[in-house]
Amino acid sequence: MRLSAIIIFNSERPNIQQPELIKLQQYIYMHLLKRYFYMRYQSESEAKVRLLRLMDSLHKIRLLSDIHATNYYVHRPTHVGPILQEVFNR
Repeated sequence: MRLSAIIIFNSERPNIQQPELIKLQQYIYMHLLKRYFYMRYQSESEAKVRLLRLMDSLHKIRLLSDIHATNYYVHRPTHVGPILQEVFNR
């Protein structure tokens, strides 16, 4: 299962017009991932542990991405094109 759906459906992104719908979509994908882990490891406790570890890793990756984007934008503002400005929400 691809994690991109869980990452993309993030209601905390800027300029989201329907955050409740995004939360619902993310919940659905999280539920499917949890079911996959349960089927894969045949243990609800192991599935929960694996899911929590994965979500913690995704959270850390998001934080690192935000730090990297901010540093890049601050130190090289002339190198930031219009698409990156939109991504950085500047």
